[in-house]
Amino acid sequence: MKTGKYPTELLRVDHHDKNKICISIIVPLHKQLPDRNQNKLMVKNAIKEAKSLLRANYENHLINGLINGLDQLPDGEIFASGSDGVGIFVGENISKVVHFPFEVTKKVIVDSSFEVRDMIFAESQLLEYFVLVLDNNKTRLFKASGPDIEEIINGSFPLSYEEQFQYPDRQKPGVSSSFGKEESVIQEERQKGFYRHLDKLLAPYFKNNTLPIVLLGIADQQVLFRKVTKYDDGIVASLNGNFAYFNSSEIAKKVWPEMTSQMRYKDNEIIDRLEKLKLANKIVTGINPVWEAAKSKGGQTLVVEKDYHQTAYLNQSSGTLSLTTQQGEGWNKVADLVDDIIELVISNKGKVIFVGNGKMAKFEKIALMYS
Repeated sequence: MKTGKYPTELLRVDHHDKNKICISIIVPLHKQLPDRNQNKLMVKNAIKEAKSLLRANYENHLINGLINGLDQLPDGEIFASGSDGVGIFVGENISKVVHFPFEVTKKVIVDSSFEVRDMIFAESQLLEYFVLVLDNNKTRLFKASGPDIEEIINGSFPLSYEEQFQYPDRQKPGVSSSFGKEESVIQEERQKGFYRHLDKLLAPYFKNNTLPIVLLGIADQQVLFRKVTKYDDGIVASLNGNFAYFNSSEIAKKVWPEMTSQMRYKDNEIIDRLEKLKLANKIVTGINPVWEAAKSKGGQTLVVEKDYHQTAYLNQSSGTLSLTTQQGEGWNKVADLVDDIIELVISNKGKVIFVGNGKMAKFEKIALMYS
């Protein structure tokens, strides 16, 4: 997983300090005209909503600086990227804008900690992998992280195939020859030799490496390469066709859907694992038990549906949690208990795995694994 792309300081805000005021604004963005013209208005309205929440729940002297921070957000930073969504995070001494390469749900939350779920999910989507494009004229190697892909250009790559086989003069009429058959055999051997040479150049990238590989090229080329390569076990997907003239962006559009389908397949593996752990009594499921387990630092890995949100009410004196509206002294509203659980697990050096919506029905949408 690639790290450092999303602001980790947002995770370090003490979520036990109820005096903190943290503003989280998540807005889906349109990428195509004419809908893209709506983006500025949608963000403006979300910021206006955040200001209303501040004024309704806090005294002026506590929020004046935060409102100024919202007013000073740079449009260029918010709308510079052609992303699927934008996140705006404003708090004491913190002002961050991040972009998301996947669809997001609009959220405007003012709470004692930031809404970090989308950033953590984004980090989980930054799967690193290699893309190898086979071509007789120029074989190229790419390094990718999520939907972002970059060609490796150095002394080894791109690698050109140089044909050394010399064709003899045209045979005289009436003279039979097995040359055509010999030519194809020799051509195949030369192609294999090229792929063995390619394999040696791939060693610094693929040897002792667990990153998946996506293979692109004409079917015959792929078959021949996979006969000689030492790294066949690392190939998780392949696309058949001529990609010689595809640039990085075009290749990314072809490859990323394949990788996302690989991740969906892993969802099923995770659910299978949860079912086995449930039989062994090694997981807790449901929002209340998971909350208690996360507080006690008992869990190791949290599995949760991507868009599962839960408003709750927490009694500060007794620690009692309620999912229904509570009034009176000592009760504080928790805008999204799931997000708080995610923060707790991460602060306890645990791991968070997101799965597709609807996948966790058997486990009440959320589970904490002990092994």
